Amino acid sequence: LVRKLMVPFSPKQISNPVLQRHYAAIEALALNREAIEDVPDHTIPNTAAIKRRAAKEIDAFKEACKLNELTAEKKCRLDTTESGRGRDAQITSTQFNLTEDELRKVVDENKLSKLTVPQLRQALHLLHCTPSGTKKADLMDQIKKYFSM
Repeated sequence: LVRKLMVPFSPKQISNPVLQRHYAAIEALALNREAIEDVPDHTIPNTAAIKRRAAKEIDAFKEACKLNELTAEKKCRLDTTESGRGRDAQITSTQFNLTEDELRKVVDENKLSKLTVPQLRQALHLLHCTPSGTKKADLMDQIKKYFSM
């Protein structure tokens, strides 16, 4: 498996993607361009080439280590939580993606109390504020004070 995955490598072959994006931004600024060109990231592994080279060996390794059985068991356990709700419902209840303008609208409409404590904490992080307490009322007051400035 390891021999199949070995490729000739020289660090000079791959450029730093962060620097390349930075250079592209400087170039766009210098040439008065609106958009920055997409820079390919050569540090990301080519999964198609990996599968093409070592698919049989990877499958044999998974079978030898019984990884297929373990992942099936984990999936079954993760699909439902202790309360019986699905895993997807649990994830969506903790994920919270609002912009600052949308958050301002929530505050203006007095719907801040409908948010959960983790969502309020994420909202404060969005505003670059450190949550001052753990209680919902404290977090709501902190967000309201931010928008009243």
